[in-house]
Amino acid sequence: MKVTARFLLVLLVAVLSTSCFTQPDCVVTASMEIKIDFKQNKLNSRSNTRSVVDTFLRFQSIKISIAGKDSLFSLDTIPRSSLTLPIDPNQSTMKYTFVRRGRQASSPLVTESITFNYSNETRIISAQCGAFVYFLNLNVTESSYGSQFKVLNDRLLKNTTNVQILF
Repeated sequence: MKVTARFLLVLLVAVLSTSCFTQPDCVVTASMEIKIDFKQNKLNSRSNTRSVVDTFLRFQSIKISIAGKDSLFSLDTIPRSSLTLPIDPNQSTMKYTFVRRGRQASSPLVTESITFNYSNETRIISAQCGAFVYFLNLNVTESSYGSQFKVLNDRLLKNTTNVQILF
């Protein structure tokens, strides 16, 4: 009886585990957003070492330029250490213009911009899941930040930081 019960248990586990692999994995990690983190180089005076930490900026507005058309978004001026911005899937270039306060509340307004270029690739995951568009080869073509930025991930994926801007 014990041998039969064990055999049935092993058979049940084998059937269940192999049936899981017959269906495709339809998890899509593609995103249509660029995530930008704002960081600051801090010098520790005691150890004389530098570290990169989040810096919080107060944005007044963001202008998104797509194919000669502009959209302006006003923000609530809550300090932010990152922004997640949409892209246009029908274009290969996006320009973002940020209007923000300096780090002090009484600082004058500062206008900065950054332009991204990217390409897309359609992947068919399976017949059941269908096709999905992935955006990749993200690079900065123009920036008012000079060389104070770094592309961390050139693929637009969910929960991934793409660009880091240093202040």
